[in-house]
Amino acid sequence: MTLSSRSMYVSISQRIWQAQASDRGLAHGVEKTAEAKNRTMKVVKQLAPTDYLLPIRRIAIYGREQHERLTLPGMMKGQQLLATKLFDEYAMTQAEIRDSFFKEVDGFCQVYPAIVEEAPKRLGKAYNASDYPHVESIRAFFDYAVKFSPVPESGNWLLDDVDTEDLSKLRNEIENEKNNMFRDATKELVERTASILEKLATHAKEYTEGKSNGGVLSETTINAVKDMAGLVSKMNLTADPLLDATANEMIQKFGNLDAKEMRHSAELRNNVSAAAQRLLDKLKGAK
Repeated sequence: MTLSSRSMYVSISQRIWQAQASDRGLAHGVEKTAEAKNRTMKVVKQLAPTDYLLPIRRIAIYGREQHERLTLPGMMKGQQLLATKLFDEYAMTQAEIRDSFFKEVDGFCQVYPAIVEEAPKRLGKAYNASDYPHVESIRAFFDYAVKFSPVPESGNWLLDDVDTEDLSKLRNEIENEKNNMFRDATKELVERTASILEKLATHAKEYTEGKSNGGVLSETTINAVKDMAGLVSKMNLTADPLLDATANEMIQKFGNLDAKEMRHSAELRNNVSAAAQRLLDKLKGAK
């Protein structure tokens, strides 16, 4: 299998109505009151109570976090690499998040007419009807979209009106850039795995049962280790043997860890910390 056949590009775009508008007239008044120079101040009006849009923003943030969790850096900004082994999980996760996003958007659209109706009372003399999108068009100010595209094979790249020598140079340049991209993706995966292992080793070592000033050993830390253990081999696009071996050992050593059990067993914490440190040392030694 080629590297291109093991992965695809994926991008995510989100749009949320900001519910804000700047007011040059109010800013000018503030400048006069402050005896400041013209255009040194900016007044931004909050067009809707923030609580109405907060659930939508939280879902968007979660969607972005899941996007970053399951992908690696691509060649261009905003375009990530998704392993084909993770396509089903990624697509299902994002579909569920998108449905939740638009469910909240629909809820906001239902209360939006009341927000507009209350706006003159909320904003007083700062109210300007033109700041508000029309009730029937407000939904268009929200979007959540995921787009997939293939990682092309440079050998299949044909261009009209480009001579053979120039086309060969372009193919070589693209192939080099693509190889660098996959190397960077592997490096990123190593760094993510090392970061998780370092946190586990440190937290397990520093935790002291019954002491409030001891290290933190939370469910979040343990779940992050388990999650990473299950993702490493699937995201290992270059089939790096060290990453595969690390993933297998993480599953064997940490797959059944229980945070509560660890907090009550110094022996278990010591064993876990030592195992995590050994894996971490191997990864750092390979950099």
